[in-house]
Amino acid sequence: MSRDDGHNDPRAATGTNMSSTNMSGTNASGTNLPGTWEIIDLDAAGDGVTADGQTVIGALPGEHWRTPSSATERVFDAEYPHRVGAAASDRIKSLCRHHAECGGCVAQHMAPYTYAGWKHRQLTRALTDRKLSIDCAELWQAPLGSRRRLTLEAANTMSGVTIGLSAARAHTRFDMNECPVADPSLVAALTAIRTICGHLLTQGATARLTLTATSDGNVLDIAARSRDIANRALTRGQIGSLAAAHVVQATLDGDILSTTAPPALQLAGCRVPLPRGSFVQAVPQAEEKMQALVCAALAGHKRVGDLFCGLGTFTLAVARKSTVMAYDSDAPAITALTETARGAPGLKPVTATRRDLFRDPLAPAELRDIRGVVMNPPRAGAQAQTRSLAQSAVETVVMVSCNPVTFARDAATLIEAGFTAQTAHPIDQFLFSPHLEVVCAFTRRRGAGRRMRGRSRSPAR
Repeated sequence: MSRDDGHNDPRAATGTNMSSTNMSGTNASGTNLPGTWEIIDLDAAGDGVTADGQTVIGALPGEHWRTPSSATERVFDAEYPHRVGAAASDRIKSLCRHHAECGGCVAQHMAPYTYAGWKHRQLTRALTDRKLSIDCAELWQAPLGSRRRLTLEAANTMSGVTIGLSAARAHTRFDMNECPVADPSLVAALTAIRTICGHLLTQGATARLTLTATSDGNVLDIAARSRDIANRALTRGQIGSLAAAHVVQATLDGDILSTTAPPALQLAGCRVPLPRGSFVQAVPQAEEKMQALVCAALAGHKRVGDLFCGLGTFTLAVARKSTVMAYDSDAPAITALTETARGAPGLKPVTATRRDLFRDPLAPAELRDIRGVVMNPPRAGAQAQTRSLAQSAVETVVMVSCNPVTFARDAATLIEAGFTAQTAHPIDQFLFSPHLEVVCAFTRRRGAGRRMRGRSRSPAR
């Protein structure tokens, strides 16, 4: 049976205020609040929800609002013009001055127990919707200041260059000066990056920035339309001077503008080159937590498949004990993983192969010598590959998902094929955002896959 540990607070366990009111509503003292809507729950986006399903950005359960159509307003700490009566007792002051305008965080105004309960319900509700009963561990949360990658927008305006995340549900821009969830080195680099973008971009132009904190320093990747570039021929010395100590490599649409050291990440104790645009887990501590869960679940399997392996986040960790066959469609990532595995001491053999597992999933026959698999697909999940795993002789599948909804869908496929779900672990590495990672192992007895083929079983176990 799923459980929802809300730090022993009933509101966190249910997502609602325990009082029940109608459209007229009453406040805590029993005073009538005619013409208002009571917020009774939080939806997956972190918005308050009324009894008739309307949503209000920034509202919390127990509060009353006059016009849920005020959903475009994002004023989390000040008095709302449309809120009636007192704020909820679990409303707290945001950590960051940009909370009301930044597109990254939606939940800094929630007390810790409310926040943890809301995050945990992303998973339990997805499982309930699929009629799955899977035990769920407590929420693991990343520490503040730990996010090592940010995707930002730069704009060269009349008043100077602004850099920030896209404003929430709006087309306006703001200029980021702080970020409590980001690695401090990323925030420290913003001044130098504004200067770089001021030289590169024409007036009124915009660019997409990807900023990554690596083992060697920060890496800046700039993507912009050609017509928006004022000076593509900036010399290495100019960029190096502008970046100072904050950026070890800067690229523009894939071309290296400046570099002082080939950027790399530390993954499972190995130094892995970082190709431009390759996927990385957002928080190193979350990565380590997920690696530990995956390795524990696959212990004892001599040959393991790593599907959607990327740079080898799980390949290199598992290869300490097992031979690994790794697959991903990202050619530069496969090359980087191959080079790393070839030179890293203490690893079992690793074979990394480029393959699009969405269009060409591994067939059951190709999995015949593999008994354990770790699978870390994008948000869309891996429906076709999961069906193939269900028909194979694989005995352990560890799913690492960044979308509880597609996780639940694919989990139902495995359970129907005879797998038993172990404890699901919710991992909160994108603090204050609606996003949630899930790690869960599925096991079945040897040979069950072949016997189960063609049989139908209910996914509710």
